[in-house]
Amino acid sequence: MKKRKAIMASLLASVMALSALAGCSPKKAEDGTKAQGESGQEAAGNTDGSLVFAQDEFSAKFSMFFAETVQDQDVANLTATTLLNSDRSGAIIYKGIEGETKEYNGKEYTYKGISDLAVTENADGTVYYDFTLRDDVKFSDGKPLTADDVIFSMYVYSDPTYDGLASIYSLPIQGMEEYRKGMEPLFKLILAAGEDNKDFSKWTEEQQTKFWADYKKAAEAFVKEIEDALIANGSNKEGDSVAAFAANYGYEGLKEDATAMDFFNAMVAKYDGSVTDMSKAESAGTPFTELMESYKDYAVGVETGNSAPNISGIQKTGDYSVRVITTKVDAQTIYQLTFAVSPLHYYGDPAQYDYANNKFGFPKGDLSSVRAKTTQPLGAGPYVFEKYENGVVSMKANENYYLGAPKTKSLKVNYVAQADRVNAVLTGTTDVTNPQYT
Repeated sequence: MKKRKAIMASLLASVMALSALAGCSPKKAEDGTKAQGESGQEAAGNTDGSLVFAQDEFSAKFSMFFAETVQDQDVANLTATTLLNSDRSGAIIYKGIEGETKEYNGKEYTYKGISDLAVTENADGTVYYDFTLRDDVKFSDGKPLTADDVIFSMYVYSDPTYDGLASIYSLPIQGMEEYRKGMEPLFKLILAAGEDNKDFSKWTEEQQTKFWADYKKAAEAFVKEIEDALIANGSNKEGDSVAAFAANYGYEGLKEDATAMDFFNAMVAKYDGSVTDMSKAESAGTPFTELMESYKDYAVGVETGNSAPNISGIQKTGDYSVRVITTKVDAQTIYQLTFAVSPLHYYGDPAQYDYANNKFGFPKGDLSSVRAKTTQPLGAGPYVFEKYENGVVSMKANENYYLGAPKTKSLKVNYVAQADRVNAVLTGTTDVTNPQYT
């Protein structure tokens, strides 16, 4: 669909523009090659070391756990550091601590990261992914990044109620299925039970009534955003039937008198009943989870059976080392293990972390402490998030960044309408933009 192509084009353009900011001060490797993050040219900006980047409107979900829109992810990426890095061709860097030098388009580049990785394929079919972390990496608040932060991050991504973009929970990690079973999000249970449910053993009638009222309201708003987008790009006009809008969005065959809920339900059905999966793929702007005002109240886990107390294939092997065990060889696993490592002390509760006793920084099925920090991210990336105000994200260089503080000391990412972006650059109110042409 045209919508998805436009989103991908925006993503690529944004990442290319912002990646120039994330490099450390230019410094050569011992063999004269370029250091990781050095783009080959100075980042655009003002003489005072500041830079203004024009972007689409934000959803203000800036944490690496829950950022969904391209523009929110761009901001989140600048605050975060991933467990693994890749080179310019997309190949994984296995020796991030000392760095690896690779050739690209006739030039050599040195890439560094926060970890080394050793992969061992065993005779029984299992695979070990052994990570050794640098012991000098700090989050932007000065606190050290350790194996506990890796473990905490993986358990957030693996929680039965996690509904962000990461899909670590789908990997063939030993013990993952046993840990996740026996618990379902309240949202999913009420949705599956239906509006006419009379069994209130796991939730109250009041909860159910409010759920369906808020759900329908959000569904109609979700469809309205799609209709507005189709009108804006000329695919439809005001007054068209819901069926006509749906047909131009890839959902043909709805009855002529179809309602917004019919359109919404057709989209959900395509994704096997998963509203969150549908929203990630089909949203024309605001994710469904934001449109439903009470969503967080229904994002908690409800026990439905027995489950394992931990994920046996996620093991802390030292203060700065972690082993991940998969049950089989899977080509995609290593790429899913490039997740951002987020601080336990900020997103979780250190008092609730005790690895030896199956406590991982939050109650299983309750990510409220993680969700509470979604608008104010903190990580070990090149930039520190300062504030989001009046459509403008303000950031500053992270003086604790393990590759050295960025040269561009102040960064603002602000919402500028597409029609105004070229003029914003010409008049000097914006330094970098990614205008879309039709």
